[in-house]
Amino acid sequence: MGLGNYIIEEDDPLYKASEITTQMQKMLEASVSDMETFKKKLEQNDPVEHPSHYTSGSIETIDYINETLGDEGLVYFYWGNALKYLSRAKLKNNCREDLLKACWYMNKIKEKLNDNEEVLK
Repeated sequence: MGLGNYIIEEDDPLYKASEITTQMQKMLEASVSDMETFKKKLEQNDPVEHPSHYTSGSIETIDYINETLGDEGLVYFYWGNALKYLSRAKLKNNCREDLLKACWYMNKIKEKLNDNEEVLK
C-alpha cells in the first residue's frame, strides 16, 4: 500500500490503522443497513396486514402456521380467527380494526379456495 512516495509495509502501524479503519467502515455500513431495515419494518407496521408483534422473527407467524397445518388446517385456522374477531369486535375499543382483521381472514379463506376448490371437500 502506498501513501505518496511513502510505501506502507504490513508491519507498519499505519498499515494496521488503515486495516482497522477499513473494518470499522464496513461495520458502520452494515449498521446503517441494519438501521434502515429496522426503520422500514417500523414504517411497515400495519396492525391488520402485518402486526409488528408477529413479524419480529425471521418468519412471520402466519407463514409458519401455513407451512405447519397444510391447506385444510389453514382454512379452519382462518375460519376460527375470523369468528373470534367477529364475535368480540363490539367488546373492544377498536371495533373497526377487529372487523378488518376478520375480513382479512375471510379473504385468506377465499384465496385458498380459489387456489384449490377441493380444500374443504
